[in-house]
Amino acid sequence: MSRSDRAPRDGWGERRGVAALEFALIAPFVLILLVGTADAVLWLQTWIRLESAAAETADITSQYTSLYQSDITGTIFPIAQDIAENTQISGSGGATIISSIVNSTGQPTITWQQRTGSAAYASAFGTAGGNATLPANYVPTTGESLIAVEVFTAPHPWVFSAGLLGAIGMSTMYEYALFTPRTSQLSTLQSGNRPGS
Repeated sequence: MSRSDRAPRDGWGERRGVAALEFALIAPFVLILLVGTADAVLWLQTWIRLESAAAETADITSQYTSLYQSDITGTIFPIAQDIAENTQISGSGGATIISSIVNSTGQPTITWQQRTGSAAYASAFGTAGGNATLPANYVPTTGESLIAVEVFTAPHPWVFSAGLLGAIGMSTMYEYALFTPRTSQLSTLQSGNRPGS
């Protein structure tokens, strides 16, 4: 009996065609799901880096006994960028703002503020010389001071998830940290370079 004389298996060719059709219909959705998941992981990684950069920068700044502009521009801002790794928190794609907030009259005020990066990002706490707006209407006790560090970046989602992330308001990512200075109020920022450096 030759091969051509054998009866074909029932529906074998049809089943292969259906499986190929099912795969063709499902594959785009699986691909979008995978790309969206990868983008969500990258977004979460960026958020963790921002949170770390804000907290660690505020912690480092709060340990100074006095601050000079050169400390912030030459040491603290570069450390913040190192902590954020490849997340842009300076330049045109982001910003880092460090503020000193003091409550000397019953109302917290911003005594000084230093920033690096794009001016498109404004401090949520206010501007130097003005009253500070703190989260949950927090008011430090009279005589208390705070170091506030804010970091901003513009996320760049992949093309498949850009519409989704844009729809949930992810055009800017923002994190902040508030620390009490350890040894002094740090209510003044000395101009220029630290003596002896």
